Amino acid sequence: MILIGGGVGFSLIARSIPEDADKLFEEAIAASMKGDAVTLTKNTDLLKKFPERISQQKYLEAIYLVAMSRPLKAIPLLKEVAKDPALKLRALNLMGGAYAAATDRKTAIATFELVLKEDENAHDTRLNIARILIDCFAWEESLRHLNALAEQKFRPSVVLQLRADIRSDLGQFAEAALDYEQAIAADPADPTNGLKATRLVQCLSATGNYEKISEYVNDVDNPNVGAVASAEMHLAKDQLKEAQDALESIRRENPYDAAMNRVYARVMLKHNTPEKASEAVAALRPVLKLATRDVELYRPVVELARVAGDAELASVAQENVDQLNELKKDFDAKLAAVISTRDNIDDRLALADAAKELGRTEFARKVYEGLMSYYPDQELEFRPKMLSLMVAIPQLVSTGKEAPPTLPERDGPNNGSPPVSLPQPPVTDPGIP
Repeated sequence: MILIGGGVGFSLIARSIPEDADKLFEEAIAASMKGDAVTLTKNTDLLKKFPERISQQKYLEAIYLVAMSRPLKAIPLLKEVAKDPALKLRALNLMGGAYAAATDRKTAIATFELVLKEDENAHDTRLNIARILIDCFAWEESLRHLNALAEQKFRPSVVLQLRADIRSDLGQFAEAALDYEQAIAADPADPTNGLKATRLVQCLSATGNYEKISEYVNDVDNPNVGAVASAEMHLAKDQLKEAQDALESIRRENPYDAAMNRVYARVMLKHNTPEKASEAVAALRPVLKLATRDVELYRPVVELARVAGDAELASVAQENVDQLNELKKDFDAKLAAVISTRDNIDDRLALADAAKELGRTEFARKVYEGLMSYYPDQELEFRPKMLSLMVAIPQLVSTGKEAPPTLPERDGPNNGSPPVSLPQPPVTDPGIP
């Protein structure tokens, strides 16, 4: 990304004017990378003293236009510059970035591939291609590029995180966890490590590797994720009170948090008493009316209802589990079909529909966004489908009408205070992690 203006700011430092045209050109390139618009524009003007360097002038003008969010203006200039053998690859690289900035990802990939065809070691270009392929869900092809970059140890903190994100979405949690861990180790000072640690902890949780979680739980950038992970570590050791205590603040401040409720259900089930099971069922019934497609929440609710003696709830919760399992199989099949292709619209629309039915609204939104960026001329067709994701999805099998939930008392009376009525939350995506 070329940074000119924005957070970097323009440099106003006076600079000497070099005589050599090549020096002017390279100095302007370096200035653009630092966000120094003054030197960039000044050197572009100075290059006009060298008529034979018209390609260099146009290239610098294109850099400025892209940086100023005018990529469509830059593309005609870059097409001219690309005719100059000395600047061809540079021009194509910048042109690919301009097409991407103009939300024409299909042409961006085609342009970047012209660079790779001539220089297979153009690692930055390969990374740009991999990122676009991720956005359009062509994950198998993207993984091939990321694997090649990983072998070359190119920008491992970035490359390994991208690969981990794909592997996590594919349910390959152990492999994803290893990539996140290595990405953090590659650049310990990276300000995005908190996010990586969060994803790492979620993947470790999905694999049941609670021992490893303890190494990273304090580094996550989401305190709720850290609290849930701590509860899971206690639960794995049968430390039920400690597990409940770890969840307490989330239950009060964000009682509909999906991950918290999954662990809370498992903690209460571990008590294996009708009293605790009944308490959990009372707390979780209204949550089910909002987390309508969260199979990992329905599963413990089935067992809790049985322990509590609520056969009716156990039955309808099990029906939800069974239907959601079938929907998950359908989703997995459609995902497998999509990730091996680059541009099949119908398969991607079917995947988005399957994700929506499964309650994976955030996943479905990403599919639609990928389609809109790859096929900008069809945006009006895709946008209404994305907007439909804002409509709440009902349960597959109703568990009954419920009042807003109240917090149960913990460890004795509540000092005579009435139970706390909780606000209605937004619908959440039950995707794991």
